[in-house]
Amino acid sequence: MKKYLVLIVTLLQMGLSASADDYDYLVFHSIDGTEVCFDAQDLKITYDDGQLIATQASSPIIFDLSTLSYMVFASSSYDAADISATEGRTDVVKAGEGSIIINADNDSEVKIYSSGGFLVAKGTAVGGLSQTFGQGLLPGLYIVRIGSETTKIVLK
Repeated sequence: MKKYLVLIVTLLQMGLSASADDYDYLVFHSIDGTEVCFDAQDLKITYDDGQLIATQASSPIIFDLSTLSYMVFASSSYDAADISATEGRTDVVKAGEGSIIINADNDSEVKIYSSGGFLVAKGTAVGGLSQTFGQGLLPGLYIVRIGSETTKIVLK
């Protein structure tokens, strides 16, 4: 266990110095599917007694290392202000078991994003057909873009 923790801390230190040039965000993924995204600029990460402490603008968020699944650097983050209802369309978006079922009005590009803004599935919806996208998705909030319209859905 101690070797595992030392490896995580070492990778964090190496990754943060390398991330400044190429990546803007660091995303922590918990084993329950929760994602927390930080701006990598001025992010301070410390480790204390089995916990990882990510601090930015003097606001710390504490992760218990036993519940932290993985973390990744990203070049973009999803802006929640871009989420809007699919007004004027009759597309049907339903939650399936680990997937999202879409019945689109017409042929449209479909993109599914995690709550952290990462593209987790994409494809083309054929108008009038019920199709399944994103097999194996974990429970959580997802943002579904059909063509130029966006909606939210929760998988339980």
